[in-house]
Amino acid sequence: VVLTGVNLTSYMSRGLDFAALLTKLAASAAQSAKAGNPSIRIRISSLEPETIDERMVRAVESEFVCPHFHISVQSGSNRILSLMRRHNNREKIIDAVERLRSVKDDPFFAADVIAGFPGESDEDFEQTLSLLEDCRFTFLHVFPYSSRPGTAAAAMKHQVPQRIAGERTEILRQLSARNFKIYAESWIGREADVLLEEKKADKWIGTSGNYLKSAVCDILDNGDRQTLGSEVTREGGICRAVIEDVKTDYIYARFKKWL
Repeated sequence: VVLTGVNLTSYMSRGLDFAALLTKLAASAAQSAKAGNPSIRIRISSLEPETIDERMVRAVESEFVCPHFHISVQSGSNRILSLMRRHNNREKIIDAVERLRSVKDDPFFAADVIAGFPGESDEDFEQTLSLLEDCRFTFLHVFPYSSRPGTAAAAMKHQVPQRIAGERTEILRQLSARNFKIYAESWIGREADVLLEEKKADKWIGTSGNYLKSAVCDILDNGDRQTLGSEVTREGGICRAVIEDVKTDYIYARFKKWL
């Protein structure tokens, strides 16, 4: 189950805010598992760092909530965040990451980042780099600033040349590639829970709880008979697998058991 929205943490319905909704869904998933039903896991889309309070942290602590968080960062410079009229700052971003990391085992952190926002100096950009490195973001969704007529940003002074914005975008994307490689390789020899999505040749492709695109081999049915590609290894099943290798296309893992 993927929970998504333009501003997900602004959810409010019938007296339930997002933290309360997530808590209720996780409790339902726990009850379903206790009744012997197939595993259910909950994945959250983008979160605003200023909304990560103690109630939210307690909600995501559930084992049924995936250890994968996407944080709307945009910049590591408080000056630029203020110009963007964001409600967060560098300190809130760091606090949010630390809170979420404290209740999950080595979670995957992704971040949205804008390069070349009007007024962004070399120092501002360095502050963004240091934040991303200090918080150990695994993957970065990087966007070079693009002016839109009629917006406040388009009328701002000190527009950053496209060439510089492009150079900063490339630096951020290289950082993202390095961080992802380090994170993925750190999982070699460890176990992950993988949701199987499609069969390709002798492997099943899926996504782990911590958002690693995985190729799982040697899948067995409940009778311990090798049944690669059979109806038993159905799409949508969740299995535990041991990660063995990291390649450019997938994280390669070996089946251990069904969940």
